[in-house]
Amino acid sequence: MIRSAVSLALKKQLLIINYAASTNTSFSSVVSSKQQKRLVSSSPLKITHLDHLVLTVKDINTTVDFYTRVLCMECTTFKGGRKALNFGEQKINLHEVHKEFEPKAYTPTPGSADLCFITSTALSEVSEHFKTCKVDILEGPVERTGAVGTIRSLYP
Repeated sequence: MIRSAVSLALKKQLLIINYAASTNTSFSSVVSSKQQKRLVSSSPLKITHLDHLVLTVKDINTTVDFYTRVLCMECTTFKGGRKALNFGEQKINLHEVHKEFEPKAYTPTPGSADLCFITSTALSEVSEHFKTCKVDILEGPVERTGAVGTIRSLYP
């Protein structure tokens, strides 16, 4: 089924938040479980689901072969010949190490990831929330290719 992600995003005021992280950093390693519960229950920001993640790999062709042949994902090509692996309403964008696209993780190494979340919170509210939390927005809002079409992204 093909649908317009742009109109869907505008109707639901969806926003994509990209967070570049290395594999050795996780939300749980930075914030205790008690803090996580408090943050989730009182947060002005509501993440609804994962749109896509970016995986930095040693070899794109080898990665595509494994994910399509073994895990039965579909390989698609988008802007500038970039490769993605689609499954359900999510996707994995592939960056080859030393050939990454901007924006990218701070130290992209094979196995590192960049996560893209969708929120139902209005873009203006998310920007204000970031300011309150003293989080700089490095880029955005900008249009990007999401798992189901064009989306608007912020890069904190």
